[in-house]
Amino acid sequence: MLTVFKVNADAERAVQESVNNFLMTSQWISSVPVVFFAAIAGALSDEFGRKPLIFFPILGSVITLGANMINYAFIEQLPLEFFYLDNVASFFGGDQNKPNLT
Repeated sequence: MLTVFKVNADAERAVQESVNNFLMTSQWISSVPVVFFAAIAGALSDEFGRKPLIFFPILGSVITLGANMINYAFIEQLPLEFFYLDNVASFFGGDQNKPNLT
């Protein structure tokens, strides 16, 4: 009976490490591009105005929504890394208000 608990503990530790790495990478993917976009968007909005730049976060949200629909439709067939596409909106200056999974 003791070996069962050890196997479960080892499996739990491996899963926790894998999930932690996935969430850490996902957080970096969603956080870093926003900093660069904010610096560029400020200069572009001075030149072209504010309204044209509203299009980019909307485009990012539409792409993210499409990626999520593909994720949910093919969740058994796609690799785990496909869930990184959930952060596409941050590359366009926006980020969806999504619940924190941690």
